[in-house]
Amino acid sequence: MLRSTVAALLFLGLLTAPGLQGADKADPARAAAIADALAASLCRVEYTLQYDKGDAPMSAGGVFPGHGGDDDVNVLQDERPLEAGGYVLSPTQVLTSDRILHPRFVKSISVRFGQEVQPASIARYFPRHSAILLELAQPLKGAKPLAFDAALAGPHFLVAYSQYHTEWFTAVRPMGGMTLSGPGQQRLLTIEGGPLVVDKSGAAVGFITRDVIPADDSWKGSPLQWPAIKSVEMADLLRDLETRGNQSILRISLSFRSPKAKGNEVREYGHDEENSTERNVLGVVMDPQTMLVLADLKPSVTARLERIQVRPPAGKGISAKFVASLKDYGCFVVRLAAPLDGAARLSSRPILEWRDQMLLCADIQLQGEKRVAYYGHRRVGSFRPGLRRLPMMSITGSDNIAFLFDAKGELVAVPVSRRQKVTVERGYGSNQPEPMAAVHLQAMLAELAKHSDQNNVPLAEEEENRLAWMGVELQPLNRELARASNVSDLTNDGSSGGLVTFVYPNSPAATAGIVAGDILVRLHVPDQPKPLDVHVEAYSFADQPFPWDRLSQVPEEYFDQIPRPWLGAESPLSRALTDLGFGKQYTAEIAREGKVLRKDMQIVQSPTHYDSAPRQKAERLGVTVRELTYEVRRYFQKKPTEPGVIISKVEPGSRASKAGLKPYELITHVNDSAIKDIKDFAKAMESAGELRLEIKQLTKGRLVKVKLPATTEPSTAPAEPATQPAD
Repeated sequence: MLRSTVAALLFLGLLTAPGLQGADKADPARAAAIADALAASLCRVEYTLQYDKGDAPMSAGGVFPGHGGDDDVNVLQDERPLEAGGYVLSPTQVLTSDRILHPRFVKSISVRFGQEVQPASIARYFPRHSAILLELAQPLKGAKPLAFDAALAGPHFLVAYSQYHTEWFTAVRPMGGMTLSGPGQQRLLTIEGGPLVVDKSGAAVGFITRDVIPADDSWKGSPLQWPAIKSVEMADLLRDLETRGNQSILRISLSFRSPKAKGNEVREYGHDEENSTERNVLGVVMDPQTMLVLADLKPSVTARLERIQVRPPAGKGISAKFVASLKDYGCFVVRLAAPLDGAARLSSRPILEWRDQMLLCADIQLQGEKRVAYYGHRRVGSFRPGLRRLPMMSITGSDNIAFLFDAKGELVAVPVSRRQKVTVERGYGSNQPEPMAAVHLQAMLAELAKHSDQNNVPLAEEEENRLAWMGVELQPLNRELARASNVSDLTNDGSSGGLVTFVYPNSPAATAGIVAGDILVRLHVPDQPKPLDVHVEAYSFADQPFPWDRLSQVPEEYFDQIPRPWLGAESPLSRALTDLGFGKQYTAEIAREGKVLRKDMQIVQSPTHYDSAPRQKAERLGVTVRELTYEVRRYFQKKPTEPGVIISKVEPGSRASKAGLKPYELITHVNDSAIKDIKDFAKAMESAGELRLEIKQLTKGRLVKVKLPATTEPSTAPAEPATQPAD
């Protein structure tokens, strides 16, 4: 049976690697002999898993090279243990891969040898090797401990004992690989095969727990000689880590103003979380008066940030002041009103030195206002080049990204997400956090001005509705229009791009020479790797006139649901320009008569628009009006000198409602006096008795008479800020 297994492995290509150190070609007979010689030293480790507080165990990973294993915790549903190969090192000691399972998910550990099963517990953790040593309750009868001899000459073979589908196999292959040369070191990239290294007779030479090993012979010898942390020592380290974590990683409460009112339109481009007024996040105490808040907020959300409260484990909350958002990473810096003890001690060790190392971890999550923390360990598997070639850790262990510490309690890595570039597809939420080296974060904070985003800051309420603009009105393209305009190749057959239908005089577009009939294709921004494709959303009445003649049929309880007749100032394009930041240079790519033109432009703030327009509420009349803005005047074809304010809200049951006033109608005169702005309107509302209001819709006008009673109270509320939760 064993020999047929080896033959099967040969067929699967597991014994075909070229040898190293004089290893000969794959020989099924020799492989079978090696497997026979090791049979008494190989066993199976069984983890009986369990749920904890409704949480399922995470997929562990962390297996030896050449080992299979379950990809997830389906073993629980299958009512079977999670299994791994084991290697007998002494009568009561078994080496196995570190599955990195938190103890709360492990009901029991046992070792199976033939029909015998012995209870086991973790005795040692190996900081530099992804392995653990198990201590058995009793010796395994008939098991033969491996005897390691580092002096044994090659050829050498790799041996892995693991499960393949439903059966357990001993895989044997010649040891092969290639030498990697780097600054001051040489390492051997082993060809995946197995952790145990033996000579041609099956005698143990060494043990490999990773794909890359030193090119010299330092990897040889018994795992019992590896530097280790005993289980009692690990428990002490984790208790100390819990104390440090409770002091340096805290819950922070963020309070936001209610999102800006936009009538019946969508409030924000994003998810409900972006529209919330309260959010709890985690933060790290970097020094007694500085914290790094781990929250990836878009500029439109940060703009509404009003209050920051740090919640220590004991005592009252401490207020904090916003300092700056990091430009490339989802976090921001705050300054504490009072100093906090227990600041994190940041590791200054270069990140690449943590390759193949074990780190302690604090897996901290927020469930509402409750801070839930579990402490354990992770393994640094490898690295990948990140933003601007910054090395990023790849961690084996849990799907949850945790705070990583070394054995001295110094903070090594913080879970931080990369900020999504504005020109990348929007509306799909934030990226998942990755472990960012504390030494890199520390360097960024030391040059905060260089790494901060001046556009992603809290704003006063009257500034919240500020928007960038180009000064154009756009019509969406489609396949037919794109082909007729000969821009199919530039617009993905009409799925992007916008036809310029109007250019506002003296606008950035007009200054750049953009004219009606041009097709705006995309924008090129210097620090954005991907150009911003222009996408235009058609507004409600792009293809049909606003039903002014049917407004009288709308019940007053539905007034707030009446869509605006005009094209709103906020769009995906204006929002993207706003998030890119005022003052930033960019190049607009346009198509005109079959030619592609480029226009250098700068992002500027728009004039006052409907959402940011000053407003006035007349309590006795039951109506709120706003001043006319550029896009509203364009729709109503009103010159800047023509009078009028626009009705933005009519209170149900009010005198205005009973008199037949409707949202989006214009009030041009009161008692024959022109109403040029909200100040004129407020003054007109101070009168008592009958008021004559001249009302304009689009081209039609009418006179409405409303009787206001005399009162000793002010007839109108004070002028309100330009932005507020609702009219």
